[in-house]
Amino acid sequence: MNALLESVALALNSDPILAGLAVAWMSVNLWGAAVVFLAYGSRMRERAAMVNPPRHPLFPSFRGKRDASSN
Repeated sequence: MNALLESVALALNSDPILAGLAVAWMSVNLWGAAVVFLAYGSRMRERAAMVNPPRHPLFPSFRGKRDASSN
């Protein structure tokens, strides 16, 4: 694993085009992850404001658990 990391570091240090592509690829991935994270959080806030949101496997319902624990 160490040899692989050294060869990648050597390739990125010796080829500026490859290094630029690697930086662009990482920035697109980080931007995409941030967009997904913010969109999911926004949707969770929308669902929390709904009176009776439909069930969905990606959006857990915390309202029922709170109501059940308060009884």
